[in-house]
Amino acid sequence: MKKPLLAVLFVCLMSSVLSQESRRPVNSVYVSLVGDGALFTVNYDRQVFITPDAAISARLGLGYQNEFCFDIFCPSDEKFIVVAHHLTANIGDGEDFFEFGLGGRGLLGKERQHLLIYPVFGYRSLPFHSGRLNLRLTVHLPFPGFYNEEFLFIPFGAGMGVSF
Repeated sequence: MKKPLLAVLFVCLMSSVLSQESRRPVNSVYVSLVGDGALFTVNYDRQVFITPDAAISARLGLGYQNEFCFDIFCPSDEKFIVVAHHLTANIGDGEDFFEFGLGGRGLLGKERQHLLIYPVFGYRSLPFHSGRLNLRLTVHLPFPGFYNEEFLFIPFGAGMGVSF
């Protein structure tokens, strides 16, 4: 779990080195519902614009997940804190971008299967001005061998928040 977190940290630090020719906001805070291996997450996202039409995005978020159980009265329904992260490329025009890359989630408090890695594909709206709404719709399927059936993994997600 250290390597993905170090990659996210590296991209965030590189963003201060690269010049930002665009006045577009590069920070976002948003809430994701389902997807990302969690029921919900609260996220911080940083974009590094390479050109006005291309950016690299790094995200770190905290969320919630519980064990999956078909029985309504599941006696061993454990709850976990989720650390969600991604490193993606965004290509688009104006405020509309196609997003693709790798995402992951780690569980705090779980002894087995700490890390889940998955490809990310989706749509992302990145506004031109601070304080505006951003939107993220994604599809993600875990790589074979990484999925743990104890947890419900919904292969799509939606996020909404504000850019600054």
